[in-house]
Amino acid sequence: MKLRFALVAMVGLMVNACSKDIFEVTVSPCPALSVVGDIGTLTRFVGEGRNTEDVAFTATATNAQINCTAEGSINSTVTFDIIAEAGPALQNNNETISYFVAVMRDNHLIVTKKIYDVNLRFGSNNSRIERSQSIQNVIPSLGQAQHYDYEILIGLQLTPDEAAYNIAR
Repeated sequence: MKLRFALVAMVGLMVNACSKDIFEVTVSPCPALSVVGDIGTLTRFVGEGRNTEDVAFTATATNAQINCTAEGSINSTVTFDIIAEAGPALQNNNETISYFVAVMRDNHLIVTKKIYDVNLRFGSNNSRIERSQSIQNVIPSLGQAQHYDYEILIGLQLTPDEAAYNIAR
């Protein structure tokens, strides 16, 4: 009985595997996209304390996606969300944070970096805020995109203390 079940399961897996072309390669003109790990989250504190009760708010860049068209140049639209949650020490209901979108070439050369601001307006009924962002980027030519390795990075613009907090936690 066990042998029959194992044979049926193996035949099912083989049939399923045969229905897919394992050598099919999909080439996309889009550069790679990622949210930079240690600077994808911001925790803003009130005062010198670094405990939970000292948190004004936290914000995270998430849900990053990219869509591209290739017509002589690579035109990309990067979309992502910034999700923020009010903390117990929030004093100002209106906060502004900065984020950046950078285009990297060959994993070490910054081609462009632009910094943007987003306003977070907390209220008594909305301690959690989600702001969708959409940014356009252009890589000048399809030839450059094929010759070099491009990547688009997203991160929150942190102070040195905020970055050190993220690394330490």
